[in-house]
Amino acid sequence: VFRIFGLCSLPYHHRSTPTHCKEDTGRRQSDSIIHKMFLRHLLVLLLACTVFAAKNTGPSTALYKEDQDNIVSRLNNRAKEWSSDLEAAHHAVWTIQNLGGKVNNKDDVCNFAKRELSSGKSSVEDIYHASRILGELKCGDKVSSAVVDTLKKAIKDGEDLQDLVYAALAVEELVSLNLATFSEDITKVVDRVADLAEPDASFKRTPKSSDGSVHNTGLALQLFGKLWSKVSTSDKKTVEELKDKLEDLTSLGDEDTTLDWADADDQASRLETTSTLVKGLVALAEARGKSLADTLTPAQVSLVAEFFLRRKQASDANTAFYVVQGLRALQSKQVSQPIVAVLDRTAIQSSAKGDDGNVVVRVTDLFGGNVSGAKVTLVKAAPTGANAAAVLSNVDGAAVSGDNSRFKFDFLGAKPDLGFYNAALKVVASGYSTIEATRSLKLLGKASLTDLEIAVTDSKDAKIPEASKHKAVYPARVRDVITLEKKQYLRVSFRIKGATRSLLVDQAFVRIVSKSGAEHLFAAVPQAGEDRVYSLSLGLEDNAPQFNYQSGEYNVEIVIGDAFLDTTASWDAATVKFTFKAAPKTDTTKAVAPGSSASRRTGALPEIEHIFRKPDPRPSKVVSSAFTLAVLAPFVILLIGFLAVGANINRLFSTSHFFYGTGFLVCIGANAALIVIYWLRLNMVTTLGYLAILALPTMFFGQKALSSLALSRS
Repeated sequence: VFRIFGLCSLPYHHRSTPTHCKEDTGRRQSDSIIHKMFLRHLLVLLLACTVFAAKNTGPSTALYKEDQDNIVSRLNNRAKEWSSDLEAAHHAVWTIQNLGGKVNNKDDVCNFAKRELSSGKSSVEDIYHASRILGELKCGDKVSSAVVDTLKKAIKDGEDLQDLVYAALAVEELVSLNLATFSEDITKVVDRVADLAEPDASFKRTPKSSDGSVHNTGLALQLFGKLWSKVSTSDKKTVEELKDKLEDLTSLGDEDTTLDWADADDQASRLETTSTLVKGLVALAEARGKSLADTLTPAQVSLVAEFFLRRKQASDANTAFYVVQGLRALQSKQVSQPIVAVLDRTAIQSSAKGDDGNVVVRVTDLFGGNVSGAKVTLVKAAPTGANAAAVLSNVDGAAVSGDNSRFKFDFLGAKPDLGFYNAALKVVASGYSTIEATRSLKLLGKASLTDLEIAVTDSKDAKIPEASKHKAVYPARVRDVITLEKKQYLRVSFRIKGATRSLLVDQAFVRIVSKSGAEHLFAAVPQAGEDRVYSLSLGLEDNAPQFNYQSGEYNVEIVIGDAFLDTTASWDAATVKFTFKAAPKTDTTKAVAPGSSASRRTGALPEIEHIFRKPDPRPSKVVSSAFTLAVLAPFVILLIGFLAVGANINRLFSTSHFFYGTGFLVCIGANAALIVIYWLRLNMVTTLGYLAILALPTMFFGQKALSSLALSRS
């Protein structure tokens, strides 16, 4: 594919000719790379269309001060769990310090890190975590020579990407703390790490690794950002070549309501991979002094932030670290920082007065800080549902007195009805990406039941004369007892009234209660149209079994409920008198379900007799054997025919015909095997597909073999 489209001239690697453009010696190794690159570039085009068309809705929440305090408190309370694990201890200390907290067991953690740096038996990763602990807590002594030698060896001879990155970062930390001196040039690590880059901007763990990972990319970028001021111009050029590939890589995240990255074959979690990559992208962008707008769009930044914030209730050190690290990275000036706009209250009482009836929008950054100069516009507030008319539109929010982060809108002033609303907000602030977010709002209150009509008809859809309707006004009852005979219908209709219009609710029932207290519930259905009339048509004949054929007087009650109603509303509306037909006699010979009321009335169940179906008769052995011989006869005849005409395939294996002759016979054998498999398990459609594939090599090898034989005879 790359040869056809002339892509072999592109510099996919800075050191050598692209692997997929080499001759036969490298083709087998490049197959996976070609497939990966081809598919990823196609997918990037599709995802780019989606990302750039999507609105930036901003995160749905932030890491507020109370959330930060909770994380610090949880980590300090669980200090015993992480104080004996260097990685967890480093992550816990960094997170607590970064959130403005205090490490309760500071001395114990410091001593733990010092012991690791003096033992001489620590791994490169442990040395890195220990050095970071000392840097955060500003404690420590000169490290042992064994630790220095371990880092020197990793920098000089190491091939593992993570060891190279951790060694270089540990050296930087220890030198800055004046705990060690290194004469070696650590910038040569950049060159070796860059050699591990794959064409798709992922990085391999070692030169022998088959595939790269996004997690390794994040670590490599953090290294490049840390050492950017020290590396040579040629190394900077090498890193610069990754820019376009990084744009492709970030476009391949898993995007839905959040955006994140993961490696199928890597042990790093989705959170760790995403946080590490974002940290690396930002670190390199800050070192280069370049914006990340082309690599991470504002909409993508908001989705990544949402991914982190959904995990803000982290209780373990590692999870908390990756959440806070990722969010801090997204606060960089190199990123289009998202604004968080949330409603202070998602439910408002319709009876509220003054400020209690306002919709208040809180605007902050990712950590709950104030966003100076923010302007909030309520673009539209409308009931949920299609084509609903707006009750408010294009209204600028007024700042709440004494709080620059909150803006209010006089929602009740528009006289909205009870129900659920979507508030479309637009927030603009200098230095932040503009967001267009929709937030849900609920207006609570009491609804009234009106326009009650009860009537009796002889058919379900009969037109009801006005004189036949029994009416009442809430909370009064219908005066007369309404009488129904055996085959008549009870027709009930009513409306649920809000402040200005009829309402629809989730639950609307007509409850019919007998004098003995037995209840029967029937759902009232809203009719089409603006009037939103709820109605019920109840046929006595059809529903007689539900009432157990018990004639007599019943109370008719209307019950409604919904999440936006303060309380469930009910109306004892009328008394009706039902006259049912006589109950049918019970057939005691019929089997009934064990444990049912019928089984308890009739005693023991009747005995069940059943005769299993006799198996179908099979043909005799003589018929089966004759059929088998008939099936095999054509093959036997074919073999006899070959012998009779003197068939000879030896010439196909001679030196000049061996390749094509062998291929031809193999294809014939494959066709025969496919037919056998068809009889055993395949269907006709699948078999024809395989035959179409085998036909091409069979015709090719057959033509070549027969042509070669004919040429040798001539």
